Amino acid sequence: MLKAETKEARMKRLEKEKAAKIAAKKERREQRYKLRLQRRDAALKRKQQRLENKERRRSENHAPGFGGWLAAVISLGVVTLALGTVVTVGAVRMNQADSALSTGYRGALYELTGTLSEVDGDLAKARVSSGGRAQSEALTDLLVQARLAENTLEKFPVDSETDVNMTAFLNRAGDAAQAMLEKIRAGEKLSASDYKTLENMYALNKKILEELSALSEELTDKDMAAFMKDKAGNKVYEHFRNIENFAIEGGFASETDNAPAVTEKKEANVSSAQAEESCRGYFADYDIALCEYAGETVSGEIDGYNFTLTDGDGRMLYAVIAKANGALVGFDYYADCTKKNVDFENALAIAENYVKSLGYDNMTAVWASESGVNATFTFVYEQDGVAYYPDALRVKVCEERGKAVGFTAVSFLNNHKDRAQEKTPACKVSEEKAEKTLNSCLNVLNARRAVIRFGDKEKLCYEFACAHGEDGYFVYVDAATGEEVKINRVVPTAQGRYLR
Repeated sequence: MLKAETKEARMKRLEKEKAAKIAAKKERREQRYKLRLQRRDAALKRKQQRLENKERRRSENHAPGFGGWLAAVISLGVVTLALGTVVTVGAVRMNQADSALSTGYRGALYELTGTLSEVDGDLAKARVSSGGRAQSEALTDLLVQARLAENTLEKFPVDSETDVNMTAFLNRAGDAAQAMLEKIRAGEKLSASDYKTLENMYALNKKILEELSALSEELTDKDMAAFMKDKAGNKVYEHFRNIENFAIEGGFASETDNAPAVTEKKEANVSSAQAEESCRGYFADYDIALCEYAGETVSGEIDGYNFTLTDGDGRMLYAVIAKANGALVGFDYYADCTKKNVDFENALAIAENYVKSLGYDNMTAVWASESGVNATFTFVYEQDGVAYYPDALRVKVCEERGKAVGFTAVSFLNNHKDRAQEKTPACKVSEEKAEKTLNSCLNVLNARRAVIRFGDKEKLCYEFACAHGEDGYFVYVDAATGEEVKINRVVPTAQGRYLR
């Protein structure tokens, strides 16, 4: 981040830089194509010139007369035929080059239309689903298809402004799907606001899909040639201009005023090939038969490479690998889980071992919930008896298979630092004094020190686990001021217990 640059300004700067990169990439592609045409044209001209020089030398070396005249006529006829053939072949080759490029762009258009058709289906399912596996699968596929659509859009030579605005919609659709998956993975239900977002995205994508479908049906070679020659004033341009307007009207264009605050992200140090190798390593014992690269995730939370994996039985697994260091950001494994073969305690042990296998030390399970035969555990980093909630991981264990089937480390990767180099701030308020600030109706069951996220900062608090009748609460009191800063209610449900 530049000195004195706000987060909003930084995000706008990054959007502009991304737009510039996309525009430069397309400009280089078009320049390479023009250069190929120029080279072919120059080769044809050189060949024509050689034929003309050869004929001129023949004419100069033969004496005039009937025989010479006849030879000249025959020779001239041959040369004319040859020149006609060369020019015709050259024109055909140039037309073939134009046709090949046009076919490539047309293919990219069909591919984009097909991908957005998949997005349409995923959004249609997600907006009416009440939760569970069907909703998770729809949102996971939405995330994958949105990233694939971004990659496909880069193949089509639209202007940079249209590209940026449509990419912004696809990017936000992917980010929204990922955020909702995080909720579901944590055992939460989608809120009314989440469903409204899905409805808005569904309506907007439907408009874009209708526009692309109409263009695909109407598009002629003449339309594509006009678009390749001049980006404005033709049918292709008009359709994509409509799409850009839809994105702006729907509030999904490249504006970032309402975007969430983000942490400073590290530059990418890992290539997609290295990430794929790491991905295969993370799932070495999942009987993976196929691992396919599925584009990139570029969001306010973390940048990563997406992979879709298929096991030997055809079950899907979706994973994200961090671009910065190759760490596993998260995954969802869609294996059937209907029987309870592992009890809760053993499921916890499986989760603890899985976290250790990924190289995470000093992690403590602080919360757990069960949904059917899936158990989800939240782990936080602990040092000197202090629980650091920003450094959190979540693991979901299938109690039928006794295996981790879900994981997310976004919070940990964004917030963790070398806590050993930091001196834990002293508590200016004693635990006893902090407890006295609690409402007298609360029965304190347990207490410990914890660091929680408070706004954009971390705050050292006393965490009190309390009960009031049949209700449970976690109350956080600032260890520096003695002020009660946060209360979480423990909500019992048929699926388990989680914080709200």
